[in-house]
Amino acid sequence: GPPVLSTMVAEIYGPDLQRQTEVAAEVKRIFESTEGITDVDWFVEEPQDRVDFRVDLERAALAGITPEMISQKLYMLGAGAEAGMLHSENGREPVPIVLRMERGARSHLAELSTVALHAPDGRMVPLSELVDAVRVQEDRSIYHKNLRRVVYVTGEVAGSQESPIYGVLNLREKIKAIRVPEGYEISQQYRDLPKDD
Repeated sequence: GPPVLSTMVAEIYGPDLQRQTEVAAEVKRIFESTEGITDVDWFVEEPQDRVDFRVDLERAALAGITPEMISQKLYMLGAGAEAGMLHSENGREPVPIVLRMERGARSHLAELSTVALHAPDGRMVPLSELVDAVRVQEDRSIYHKNLRRVVYVTGEVAGSQESPIYGVLNLREKIKAIRVPEGYEISQQYRDLPKDD
């Protein structure tokens, strides 16, 4: 009953996040192949890449540019910087004027090579000479319930048997058949949390 994430929720606990995720993927597959269970999803994010800009401190110091100057420039390119206010005769409030790279240029690292910073001696130093763009994988969210790491698999029930109890009964044997290579056994609990990981 409410409040719940979904009508059908499987909570997968275990000592190792990688193995938990693998078991959850198998449980998700079982949910998807079971008649009467629809809208199956899980709380595992797809891998996402992120670009880290790492300042080459030696090159930046030789150019007379601080890491703060580089950070401000990168922030302005992405989020923008307010340059002033536009006052209109018909407008009730002034509209901020924001300077930033156009959206299409912001999505390509190659466009950053066209950006330059003013050095104290007056010359323009390309941003590409001061930073190294490194692709890294974004950390995934890790969910917890009662201080224990958990992976959720959710679904809704539909069809002739709309009570969740029928869905649970249909899943019980299929989930019991999951084999974990380490030789562990999957314990199914319906009302209580597991006593340990």
